[in-house]
Amino acid sequence: MIAEMMLTYVESISWFNSEYGPDIEDFYTKSEDMFEQALAMIKKHHLEDRFEVRAYTIVANACEGWGHRDSLQERYEEVYVEFIE
Repeated sequence: MIAEMMLTYVESISWFNSEYGPDIEDFYTKSEDMFEQALAMIKKHHLEDRFEVRAYTIVANACEGWGHRDSLQERYEEVYVEFIE
């Protein structure tokens, strides 16, 4: 349940960033850090299969601002190997 909430946070902030494109780096880095923490928790508890599609969708829908999408993709690939579009 905690991983669900963490990913919901990332999805919400990513949507906001895509919609409004704020020019404040923290709007991007905070959700990137949360995504990394969520993926670490998912991996630690061997829940990768359960969250793979959701994690992929977060990366696929992310905006490019401040390198946000690239940062999310790097974190995704630490757990799920290669991100293929």
